[in-house]
Amino acid sequence: MRRSRAGKWVKTGASWRDVASAHGYELADAHPLQRAALRSLASIARLDRYDAGTGTTRLADLRPDVWYQLQRAVEVGVELIGGQTGELVELSSSAARATVDLTAEADGAVTLSPGFVLDGHPLDDAGDQRGLLGTPPHGLWIAHGRDLRLIPLAAPLHPSVDRLLTIGGLTVPAREVDELLDTYQPELARHATVGSSNGSVAFTTSEFAGLLLTVERSAPDVAALRWSARYRRGHRATDHPLFQFGRRGRDPDAEADALADLALPTHLLPRLAGFDGSPRDVVVSGPEIVILLTQVLPWLAATDGIEVEVTGGQ
Repeated sequence: MRRSRAGKWVKTGASWRDVASAHGYELADAHPLQRAALRSLASIARLDRYDAGTGTTRLADLRPDVWYQLQRAVEVGVELIGGQTGELVELSSSAARATVDLTAEADGAVTLSPGFVLDGHPLDDAGDQRGLLGTPPHGLWIAHGRDLRLIPLAAPLHPSVDRLLTIGGLTVPAREVDELLDTYQPELARHATVGSSNGSVAFTTSEFAGLLLTVERSAPDVAALRWSARYRRGHRATDHPLFQFGRRGRDPDAEADALADLALPTHLLPRLAGFDGSPRDVVVSGPEIVILLTQVLPWLAATDGIEVEVTGGQ
């Protein structure tokens, strides 16, 4: 559209055909820089003088370089207007960046919340409505009342980030968090800024902390002994059943060294170890409970590299 002599916006003489025409008599009085900028837009939209020229072109159908051309047009004085009187359209001069915020839940699960930041500020609740533009998305729009804001993205969204935005986030159960942080977080960080806004998730390497013996007392004279390999990532501890491998994020060599150095008090409770001397998961009952509680557990608790946790009734 263009302004008439009366100052109103009119379509006459301002079609894409008029813009792309080599002669363009209707736009002979238009500012040459503005006309050149619009011709560049028509070029990337694949519009030429043979098009009907009166239809609309969807911003979402254009390539990512449309944002450069739009910015150039605005800089030379082309106005962006809404479809209705009084609607304001703003083109952001800065590009937004995709973010993924990781926060830990009380049960150890981690929630991934995708979003965007613009000039260091989050855009999560920046308007009444919002949406992505392009395939893959290369921009977004935010509507607040009658105002519309158009924002380019620093880079087209990677499919992994796009999927997160589509589903509105994801919660990873506690048992899979180590795999998330060891395998998927580094890959995700290549396409978005990944962080933890409340500091509840530590982006450090998971390290083998030692062996763990869990004593589950289901009755006063019955206890189940379960051995695990304990790993720590910051303040977070993850326990893996000692002889169940296959899950990522473990250090087999460190575990093997710990087992090689392990000396169990089999003289007190022979069933603690198998024939090869490695620890066994066993159920202790009857008179063995007294030996377990009064001699074996204190002995193990005093041994470096072993943690002992007792759960259940005493």
